[in-house]
Amino acid sequence: MDISRYRRIFAGIGWPYADQTGFIAVLGEDKKKDHTLPYSPRHYRILAEAESSDIEQLRRDGLRFQDDFHVKCLFGDPENPIYQLWRRKYGSDVVDLMLPADDIDLNLLTQLVKRNTQVRKTLHFGAESKLPGYLMMLMEEKVDMDRMERYPALTALGYPLVHMEMRAKGNEEPFKPDRTKNRF
Repeated sequence: MDISRYRRIFAGIGWPYADQTGFIAVLGEDKKKDHTLPYSPRHYRILAEAESSDIEQLRRDGLRFQDDFHVKCLFGDPENPIYQLWRRKYGSDVVDLMLPADDIDLNLLTQLVKRNTQVRKTLHFGAESKLPGYLMMLMEEKVDMDRMERYPALTALGYPLVHMEMRAKGNEEPFKPDRTKNRF
């Protein structure tokens, strides 16, 4: 795969939860803007995904995706007990994780998915992607909106999608308005 056609590539990991398998999603943002759509957005594409209940396989997939897509770290919860187990067992031979800067919940993810699939159709999944099935569950409101970690596939997509939507390239730090100045 030619990753040079993507402006940014981020990945997210959703940890296995109860009977839900763990999930990793790699999301790329096209370099070229689409001038046929209002405001000339860029398209997002799922470049790779992995799903497994085997945490060793998930670790191997994460390392492979980091190498294949030159991703420095995956968005995920570094406080998760599975990640802590990996760190103890493998030392530095695990994926690097970072929490996203924004507070992310399923409502925000739902709104961004709708915007990018229904309003302007800029979020694209491959023919083999399992994510559309998980997103149907979200759109049909068959999920507990307060517990994002219970849905590993949605978490794995949500972290990089929200990060791309909320951060312009070159502005990867969270926006913090200056509220010390008097506006009047």
